[in-house]
Amino acid sequence: MKLQILSASESREFSEMEKIVDSKVSIKGRESQWELWHALSRIMSGRLYREKHSSFYAYLRAKGIEQSRVSRGISALGVKYAIEEKLWLYDRESVRMIMSEHHLRELVGLDHDAMPEVVRVASQIAEGGKITAKNLKTARAKVSAPRAARRLSHRLDENGDSVPEVMAESFSARNALNELSDRIRAIAEELKAIASRPGGQFVPCEEILAGLGNISRALVLSGFGITCQECSGLGCTSCRNTGFHPKRRLRSE
Repeated sequence: MKLQILSASESREFSEMEKIVDSKVSIKGRESQWELWHALSRIMSGRLYREKHSSFYAYLRAKGIEQSRVSRGISALGVKYAIEEKLWLYDRESVRMIMSEHHLRELVGLDHDAMPEVVRVASQIAEGGKITAKNLKTARAKVSAPRAARRLSHRLDENGDSVPEVMAESFSARNALNELSDRIRAIAEELKAIASRPGGQFVPCEEILAGLGNISRALVLSGFGITCQECSGLGCTSCRNTGFHPKRRLRSE
């Protein structure tokens, strides 16, 4: 793979992130670890390593940082950001107890809308004591099953409105797309584990994971979002005669 020259702004950012990585990589404190994962996430997403290294994995190897450790840390960081983005939905004391990488890894891959409920149930399981990672795992199992059942038995669109019978088949396709997306995310996690083991060093993990992530998102965003308000699901030019608008369109508005 041909190495590429960074722009001036990219070089500055890489230098800043490198300083954080070098200063935090051997420190065990919680805040230091989040700073480390944030810096490595910036280096990975911006491909800031590309001037000296052929891949993010090659960069980590040169730094002596275990890839599986970074994968777990960056995944937990994504959960942390999701919680902080909607902090008002949570009990503050519960959030304080779960804001560690060990805890947040139990929420990786979970629908962000389900996280407040999982944390609430975990707090109930803990019975006023400290919320453990095991509490979160148990709460996730308790919450996920009925949510899946509700999605099947009550057709609600992205705005929380009932989906008319005429849109039942389109709505069912959305559930199928979401399930397929979940399977792809599970494959990605399996790939990370394999790539971190002896014998998996030559797997182009970064490129494959990026592709799987794009596919997973595309599947979810192409599914049923809301019934077209102009035609009530009967089909018109606004919805391209489908009767609905996909999630992708809602995100862009």
